[in-house]
Amino acid sequence: MHEKYLYRVLKYTENINDGLKARDPTSTRTVCEHVESGSDYPSRFLSTSANREAAKLFASKGWHQPKRIAHIDCECLRRENPRVQFIDLRDSSVLQRYIGPDKPVVRRCAQKYAEVLIEGYVPPSCVRIELVQ
Repeated sequence: MHEKYLYRVLKYTENINDGLKARDPTSTRTVCEHVESGSDYPSRFLSTSANREAAKLFASKGWHQPKRIAHIDCECLRRENPRVQFIDLRDSSVLQRYIGPDKPVVRRCAQKYAEVLIEGYVPPSCVRIELVQ
């Protein structure tokens, strides 16, 4: 993955002053279960998009205001948390490995939003906020 930034639609409860972290870093939920259930169940993954416009589209579906998108600086993140893992579901071989063809709706959702999962802590120094309508 070579993107400079990933984009995360923030929940109204997320405070970037604490950095970004998964709701349950010890969860055993799979990538497929995470993508399929969205934020309904805690997992060890943070959902992001490699596409800012896709993140804005996703944010537009929420009803909380203000709508905030975190811009995550990937170079900063790799430097400050060398153990961070990225699971790039845009890559067809990665998608096939984690979300099989028996889950076409889940696959389409991951592809539509250019989903890249982050496994690991994102320090606040690697994040800036954009407010969107």
